Amino acid sequence: MVNARIYVLCPNTAAYDAACLEYTKPWEIPIILPQTHWLEDIMYVSELMNRYDEWKDVDYVGCISHTAHTKQPNIHNIDAVMDDGMTKKSEIVAFMGRRVIDIVVNGEFHHPGFKMAWRAVWKHLDYDPGEMSALCFAFFCNYWCSTPQFMKEYCQLIARLDVCLRHSPDLKRLVWRDARYRSGSIDRETLRKLFGVPYYPLLPFIVERMICAWTTKRASPISYIY
Repeated sequence: MVNARIYVLCPNTAAYDAACLEYTKPWEIPIILPQTHWLEDIMYVSELMNRYDEWKDVDYVGCISHTAHTKQPNIHNIDAVMDDGMTKKSEIVAFMGRRVIDIVVNGEFHHPGFKMAWRAVWKHLDYDPGEMSALCFAFFCNYWCSTPQFMKEYCQLIARLDVCLRHSPDLKRLVWRDARYRSGSIDRETLRKLFGVPYYPLLPFIVERMICAWTTKRASPISYIY
């Protein structure tokens, strides 16, 4: 049986209490996240590496939202797909259905300004923006797990982006544009506290898709839930 650690990400105590009742498998670990402009992606900036000793020796480590069971009905039965990943020596196990898309066209359609910000992010990280915009297997929404080595490298990538944003006002200006996302659960007052603006900026929508491009670039084997 696969040895996994999947963190269930909760924004507050109420969500944590509900998650503790909903997510009871040995590998489901509810935690309360610090509330920052990274939203759930703070896991990859700092929180996962702060917990490195907890997962460095497991087969797979990853994250899901505390609401994952409402979006992926099979989320409590992913043991089999992780076992399949171990058999296939997959670096990544995605907890979403399989689909290959143009991630930049998809992002631009939902969030105008995405393409320019996406290309700028990869350029600042010293990757070819064209290469990182290729068609790829899409499994964003932060519903995935990976081998510890892969996760460590990915966290280092996102931590580098954090440094880039703190040292490049031009890059920050691009990713802080209004993402035109009007169905989010965060109210305007809280958005202003988190981002300094009363709307969702492009940043979280870029970062949640970066794993797809990163995986394609590495040509990493993927297992996925149907």
